[in-house]
Amino acid sequence: MRWSPVLLMLLFPSFAAAWPVGGARLTGAFDEQVGPEIMADGSGGAYVSWADWRDFIASQSNLSDLYMQHVTFSGDIAPGWLVDGLRIAGGRGTQGSVWRMAPDGGGVVLIVYGDTRVDFGDLYLQRITAAGAVAPGWPDGGVPLGVGPGEQQSP
Repeated sequence: MRWSPVLLMLLFPSFAAAWPVGGARLTGAFDEQVGPEIMADGSGGAYVSWADWRDFIASQSNLSDLYMQHVTFSGDIAPGWLVDGLRIAGGRGTQGSVWRMAPDGGGVVLIVYGDTRVDFGDLYLQRITAAGAVAPGWPDGGVPLGVGPGEQQSP
């Protein structure tokens, strides 16, 4: 039998005490993190992604990057994940104008996102493992899905 974290908290109030007071910190990075998306990890934790402006001041050509974090059911950062989150996409332009996450059923997260590195707005897909890395065989910049003149949007 698989126990739900909510059921455990109701039956054993001390179980809820494991969550950090004030919530789980996803990143301590400088500047602005906006537009979070959240997806359950199937084990009481969550994957959270956001647009991140931490590199804007240094580069002036990089508007925002897309980052992701995995938090366990107890509010801790999952083993293997970086303290300030995993950069899913970055570089010139804006990454993360729109994005969506979905599980693949095998412990991998698929994330589709808008990216202006080449054109006004293209769509890319990336696979991220539960261990906090780009899936083997997938390029660091993601796989282009909708690339062409004009804007591709609303994945």
